[in-house]
Amino acid sequence: MLTALTVIPLRTVGLILGKLAIASLGACLLYILLFYGLRSIFRKFESDIALVTLNVSAYPILTIFILVSLKVAFADLDAGDTPSWFERLLTAIIIVAVSYWLIQLFIQVFIYYLKDYARQTEAMWDNVLFPLLEGVVPFVIFILGSVFVMQSFGVDLTGIWVTLGGATFIIWFAVKDILANFFSRVSSEIYQEVMAHIKDAYPKVKP
Repeated sequence: MLTALTVIPLRTVGLILGKLAIASLGACLLYILLFYGLRSIFRKFESDIALVTLNVSAYPILTIFILVSLKVAFADLDAGDTPSWFERLLTAIIIVAVSYWLIQLFIQVFIYYLKDYARQTEAMWDNVLFPLLEGVVPFVIFILGSVFVMQSFGVDLTGIWVTLGGATFIIWFAVKDILANFFSRVSSEIYQEVMAHIKDAYPKVKP
């Protein structure tokens, strides 16, 4: 790696340092925006969903921004100036960071507020839907993230995609009855709520 770095042209080094300086300034501005600007604004909202989303997303967004900035900065290097594993490593870390962010958003924001909505509406979803979502969706994100990480290192994924297709079919076959029961219950609850609102809005007129 040291040998490769010694042959980098000075113009390329200047471009990289300039991009790194711009990225550092952008990271500082983004930090101020995420941890001070948006937070002070979201605290004024009646609902705390925006603030919770910001708390979950702040560090992942900042990390992804820094990693992407590094990848863009070193993109000016020729193929022989930098080892290919460095760019692949950055790509893999970005994929891991995005996967982690999506999982945390799903668990700490989406599932949490869906459960809260179910409690408020007294909907009977938690016995079927929530365990299914909490178990399946993070696992799917993890598997997809792992596949893309391996792809970033040049691993042939033909067999893996075939395996994932078969596993998807097996999972669907295993949960189709659960999903059918869930959607049947949801449609029944929606129908009952709609009919209750109609009866309240248009009460029968007694003769």
